[in-house]
Amino acid sequence: MTTPFAGIFARAIVTVLAIGTVTACGTAPAIPGTPTRVLPTGSTGQQRGVLEMTVRNDGQAVTLPAPAADVYAALEGAYADLQIPLTRKDAAARVLGNDGLKMRRQLGKIELRKAFDCGGTAGMPNSETYQIFATIVSSVEGDGGNTVLTTVIDASGENPSYPGSGVRCSSSGSIEAAIIKEVRARLNSR
Repeated sequence: MTTPFAGIFARAIVTVLAIGTVTACGTAPAIPGTPTRVLPTGSTGQQRGVLEMTVRNDGQAVTLPAPAADVYAALEGAYADLQIPLTRKDAAARVLGNDGLKMRRQLGKIELRKAFDCGGTAGMPNSETYQIFATIVSSVEGDGGNTVLTTVIDASGENPSYPGSGVRCSSSGSIEAAIIKEVRARLNSR
């Protein structure tokens, strides 16, 4: 028996599957929040429609029981310990980071295959063999005793054998966790 809602449910399922398939492809903009045009095609190669997606990366945040000035000072030391060179440092806004990291295989002691998911083939993660380009920025907000430390990472990878073959990479959270761990260690040693 067919109901008037059968067609609606079928279209809803196809839409969910299409969105899931498109988002699984790993194509995304280089700048978070910038729409990406995706042109799904059928088996005949005909364009079926346009789907715009937006990548949003709010970062990883943690509240620390310390004054903002102390957290910012500890953060600067954490970046140095993790071998993340600073290209952005605004003490008044309490923001620091690197807007143009170019890495291969590791960042300091952190293995990039554990830090980023850039897709892969035959059991080999692309982050193991690709050149990784990343922006890592942390901000400190708060007054008094509680301070919020937020770190945002935006990354892409490129096969060095095929220039222009960029793919979007997502962070596993290990770099963000390492920054938090280093900041906490520095705050606890005071």
